[in-house]
Amino acid sequence: MQLRLYLAENAHKKAMQLALEMITFEQTENDPLIREYVYPLVIEHYLQYEDYEKVVELQRQVIQSYQHNNLLQQMNDMEILQQKYELREQMNVDDLTGAYMRSFMIDVFQEMFAENEWYQLYMFDLDDFKLINDRYGHLVGDQALIQTVEAAKQYFEKQSAIITRFGGDEFIVIVKNDYAIETNAQAFWEHMAKQTINEGRIHLRYSIGAVLIANRQPLDVAIELADQLLYTVKETGKGYLQYKIID
Repeated sequence: MQLRLYLAENAHKKAMQLALEMITFEQTENDPLIREYVYPLVIEHYLQYEDYEKVVELQRQVIQSYQHNNLLQQMNDMEILQQKYELREQMNVDDLTGAYMRSFMIDVFQEMFAENEWYQLYMFDLDDFKLINDRYGHLVGDQALIQTVEAAKQYFEKQSAIITRFGGDEFIVIVKNDYAIETNAQAFWEHMAKQTINEGRIHLRYSIGAVLIANRQPLDVAIELADQLLYTVKETGKGYLQYKIID
């Protein structure tokens, strides 16, 4: 930049004249180099002639320029973070169903929940999933798994939830709320009980174990308790739910 050469050569008058030309004829208020070199010289010029209105206006432009560039930087930072988060999600989502992978669930849980915050955890699976695979083939079995996650996402759409494929046909949903689990669990089970695949010819059935628990307990404790409830449902006929509140 010619202006910096003038300043380096102590050609102050030439630098001042060039700065005045630049500020007059160019839309340069958002250029950091202009802020650093041009504005100080132009402000000095108007101070010499006691044109304080011009000084105030230039100072306002400098402030706006800094605010604009800071805002742009914040937007760029947010966009980069969003891209990183989306990439991280893509790398940790089950290819078949679109649910989170089991290994990623803990990280998401730690980000979402503060200590002592209450949450609901649902563990559920497809009843007689092996029978579906054996009778209709694995492609239909895959369709059943995909529909399971789609149905869970649909139900929890308006709740802050982590939906995870825990293994095989077993899934976990962690929900960020502390209202009546009996109402939520019952409504969730009823929603899942309506699911069909293969153009309605196959009716899907689910067993569910659910707990309402505070985050002072380790996550694996909540999973173990929900698993015990799920096992009880399986042992007593399948196709329903059990829930429990853990203080």
